[in-house]
Amino acid sequence: MDCNKTKSDIITGVLIPIALAILAVIGSLFALEIYTIPISILLVVISLWATTSIKPFLFLVVTISYHLPAVHLYPSDYYSTGWHPYVLLGSILLLLISLVYYIIKNQLFTHAPVKKIPLVLPLVIMTVGMLLNGVLAPDYKIMNLVWSTLMMVVYFFVYVVIYLAIRRDNPRDMVQYFNLLTLLTSWILIAHMAKIYFVDGVIVDGVLVRNRIVMGYGVCTLMGFHITTLIPMNFYGFMKGKTPVISLVTAILLWIAGIATTSRNAALIGTVYFIFCFIFDAFYGRRVVVARAILAATTGITVAIFLFFGYYYIFPERINNELVRFVVDNARVLITQYLNRGLNSSGRTDIWKRCFELFKESPIFGKGFFGLQVSEQFVPDEYIPEFAHNTIFELIAATGIVGTLAYGCYRIATLKVMLHRFDLDRFMILVGASVMIAESLLDNYVFQIYTTFYYVIALAIAVRLFETRRDADFRLMVLDPKA
Repeated sequence: MDCNKTKSDIITGVLIPIALAILAVIGSLFALEIYTIPISILLVVISLWATTSIKPFLFLVVTISYHLPAVHLYPSDYYSTGWHPYVLLGSILLLLISLVYYIIKNQLFTHAPVKKIPLVLPLVIMTVGMLLNGVLAPDYKIMNLVWSTLMMVVYFFVYVVIYLAIRRDNPRDMVQYFNLLTLLTSWILIAHMAKIYFVDGVIVDGVLVRNRIVMGYGVCTLMGFHITTLIPMNFYGFMKGKTPVISLVTAILLWIAGIATTSRNAALIGTVYFIFCFIFDAFYGRRVVVARAILAATTGITVAIFLFFGYYYIFPERINNELVRFVVDNARVLITQYLNRGLNSSGRTDIWKRCFELFKESPIFGKGFFGLQVSEQFVPDEYIPEFAHNTIFELIAATGIVGTLAYGCYRIATLKVMLHRFDLDRFMILVGASVMIAESLLDNYVFQIYTTFYYVIALAIAVRLFETRRDADFRLMVLDPKA
């Protein structure tokens, strides 16, 4: 028996992802993250030292924030009390040291020239554009450089490391692992939402208390973003994955959970992606016939449910069953929440107008990420910038013409990866990654550092698929010029 292969199979298989998912749920639901985060990091550290696989690390960076419970949110001093900060900082330092060791041990930057990695040039251009944000503004802040550096570490350095680390893996196997990562992450978030609604209780005296829909990593809008991002890859799991039924059920539950966050952005974008993926499944993948049958049945059931709820929404006195009354009453409260908020912009249009004014003041390099004073409701923070709730307005105000063009260059290059010679695996991965871009038209996820990890991992895997297809096309052209 090959001991090294057995050890590698254990680490790269399903056991560690399942363990990390369970730890994330325990940490969040029972406020034990001070224990579960170090244990999770220790598992990943062992994998980085023991094997050549980076897979467990990928799962960790996507889910580590899901350990955090709402009870320890600011203004709680939980993370600065007693031994807590030393454990967390020590664990993170150990992870960073192990990642550096992993890079050196596997000689990631010596086996493949960085300049030949797909998207490197657009990333260099974007990095320069981002680092120069606000550079000529009269009130330039050093935090502009710090924040943009952190962003580019994720967009550029983390992307390059992941890309180089997975080059030794079969790209199609990485797609299946990414599908597993998405599936398990989905159930972490579904568990979060179930606790919020059925344990914590967000409906009090017939009124939905929106500020109770919160987890340790953010409020309902952020929760909605994280949830809807996972919908497309679960549909892929139904199309080509090993657990099609579970994947489809998960996608449906994620859509419902996204709506339950009361985030209009998540509800709108999530529904659009949900419908698109459902219809797309009916034409591509291994289960086209089944998908069409399920799509037809689901459409009929959905119409029936809407008619049912509509009837009892209008005539609530006709409900006799207690369970039905409970479900309908809660649904009514959720619907009322959306109707009461309507289509108002929640101040976004005023923020966007202010962004344009700031752009006119500093059109070349912008005001900088920490130079955006666009909302009177915003409480200034020394370490977190104010956001404009729109990618384009944020770019023109914070980075000016230079940063906007640099980002546009990068975005056009990623479109080529998605659209070159249609490939179902690559297409569905990038559809999931594009949720961040779509939702950032009404929010700010592109510029929030930890929300980009899922996107960067997806992009690295898609680029490997793109490169594999491009190389295959080149070999075919050499062998048969007429092909």
